Amino acid sequence: MNDSHKKNCSERISFANTFRGVACTLVVASHLLLLVNAKPQLTASIAKVQSTVPEQNMLAVFLEKSPIHPGPMGVAVFFLISGLLIPLSLQRLYVRQFAIARIFRIIPTYAGCLLITISVLTLIHFLTNQPYDLKWSHAVAHFLMIRDFLWIAPIDGVVWTLEVEVKFYILCALLAPLILQGQWQRILLLNFMVTALTVWLGKVSFPFNQENMRWYAAMNSFYLTCMCLNYLWCGVAFYWHLSGQITARALLLCTVLFNAMLVVQVQMNHISTPVTVTSYVGGLVLFAFGYLNSDWKWDRNRLINWIADISYPLYLVHAAIGYGLIHALHGVGLPVWLAVLAAIGLAVMIAQIVHLLIEKPCQVYGKYLAKLATPRHEMPQAICELVIDAELGTRSQTSAA
Repeated sequence: MNDSHKKNCSERISFANTFRGVACTLVVASHLLLLVNAKPQLTASIAKVQSTVPEQNMLAVFLEKSPIHPGPMGVAVFFLISGLLIPLSLQRLYVRQFAIARIFRIIPTYAGCLLITISVLTLIHFLTNQPYDLKWSHAVAHFLMIRDFLWIAPIDGVVWTLEVEVKFYILCALLAPLILQGQWQRILLLNFMVTALTVWLGKVSFPFNQENMRWYAAMNSFYLTCMCLNYLWCGVAFYWHLSGQITARALLLCTVLFNAMLVVQVQMNHISTPVTVTSYVGGLVLFAFGYLNSDWKWDRNRLINWIADISYPLYLVHAAIGYGLIHALHGVGLPVWLAVLAAIGLAVMIAQIVHLLIEKPCQVYGKYLAKLATPRHEMPQAICELVIDAELGTRSQTSAA
């Protein structure tokens, strides 16, 4: 690999951290600015509080008519970033070391944010004289990432994406040889078979879905995971192109086919709406723009990169805490816009604290474990350092040089 190729790879990796901040901004804005005003009853039900915010008809119409929503668009960018970076992590680590690194990256921060979310919601319910019915067994199911199979309503409103990511990590560990060798035809064939299976199960299992809630929960979780995996695989296709294993034409073919399978799964199994598809495509276009324009100095925007640093805890705490606080504050007379600002401020403050006290120490330990890993494949040191930092959610100093 020549020096120009090394530089090109490094630049294309470095943009991903900035886009974490962009994706998180899209999701938070969608939930706390758009959804809470357009569908106040829905947001109140997630936080289990009384709805006090009046529905804004203009925003409700926007949600109904707009072909692209910022929330799903941001989620798609998150999935694409994971799909790009996870194979790079697998490229340097043994599967066992990869699993350890993922556990320290994901679980401690999630556990801390879940505990904080439950504590804040309990306080909000206490101050507003509303009962907060929470079973601790449900919290344990969240922590173990089996909530979706048990058909338990999400406490935080966002855990479903993390559940999909964890399943993707397991799949990557199992299919590491195919992924690292650029066997894109086999991955496409495997995904096609999975799509056909979801369509067949959707037709055959429909009577059981009406009678057995556990079966319905398991099938719904399976359908949702398969749908979202299409975009994680799209991110893997960008990895194949980045590493020189496929051409630009093959990358385009992969993205088109994965999107086609996404459309089939949405249409046949009714697990989402067409606007999810168009929003995901919008996220793909945004991600591809960053990938193709990687020569830009993406790390110059300090605000977006700061949001990128705290994006994981901010994503975890903003929804349920934000919804509960907005409805509670408006219920005592505070204007909605001021309640929204207070909710965003509280979510950012909690995210910063969690980042400093939980996430960052675990990142340091995870980085230590990653550097101890024996490389499985030859990879330039500069890119290795970039991958480690990108996987840990921090900006590499070498990429700014």
